[in-house]
Amino acid sequence: MKNDSVIEIVNVMLESQHIYISGHTGPDGDAIGSMAALCIALENVGKKPKLVLEKASSRYDVIPYNKYVTKKVDKSNIDLFIVVDCGSTKIFNNGIKEYFDNAKKTINIDHHLGNDYYGDYNYVLENASSTSEIIYDFVKEICKIDKDIATSLYSGIVYDTGGFRHNTTTKNTHKIAGEFLELGIDFTNIYFNILRRKTLKEMQILQLVTSRIKVVNRNINYSYITIKDLEDIDATIRDLSGMIDFVASLEGMEVSIFIYEKKQNHFKYSLRSRSTNINEVASYFGGGGHRLASGCTIEGKLEDTMTKVMEKIVVAINDKNN
Repeated sequence: MKNDSVIEIVNVMLESQHIYISGHTGPDGDAIGSMAALCIALENVGKKPKLVLEKASSRYDVIPYNKYVTKKVDKSNIDLFIVVDCGSTKIFNNGIKEYFDNAKKTINIDHHLGNDYYGDYNYVLENASSTSEIIYDFVKEICKIDKDIATSLYSGIVYDTGGFRHNTTTKNTHKIAGEFLELGIDFTNIYFNILRRKTLKEMQILQLVTSRIKVVNRNINYSYITIKDLEDIDATIRDLSGMIDFVASLEGMEVSIFIYEKKQNHFKYSLRSRSTNINEVASYFGGGGHRLASGCTIEGKLEDTMTKVMEKIVVAINDKNN
């Protein structure tokens, strides 16, 4: 598996007219930011791009993407389907696999470990801070970066670096962000909306999640929320953004886990680590992500799935220490 060049992929984009762009299920700031930036850039040079994605949290409305979203896809006329920030066809946005398979050409741009290289053209940089940082290299070859593109990419970078905190943040990450500031983006508003803003429902969820935090083996902590909990608060899965960051902020923990029930007896595990490779744990259960930030979905009773995940995490920590 190898990457095609940026120029080769950009040429494929510029040779296409009817273009659709999507990403992983449960779209986050990096997925939406990179999708929006690429869509705006392609529209700027006369293409007809559209975004295909699920409804996302209103915190991402700071990204100028909503006007490009379509619910109607002409399967007979897809010149190009681009998927960003998605390591595998298994976690595509709901319903897009059929469109992807019907496209004349496909492109996969991502930064996750273990990417399947599922596109006709692929560009994967596992050490990049975010897919948005990667998309920057493509967009600047397509058109001049404007304020909307800069806002989109800055939002994605801020989200996936946790506000420039994660160890994937580099000198290049800051350099790119600095260029966006020179274009006059409202970086304080972006930061607040992407990372800090909470609705009343989200605060109620946070209160419940923090009250349930438990510590195992002195260096692993976890919390969880169920479908019934969300129903009682009149909330949805979209209101869970950022909960893992609060769980992972507990002092002295090597690995932190936030679990939520996606549907009955199907639990999404979000894993964060200080230094242990928990991507191996997530990959064992069919998930993936990054070395220190990964996730997976497991079917079964909460207690049973928890036991299985904990066993693998303990092994991963011991392997690191030996």
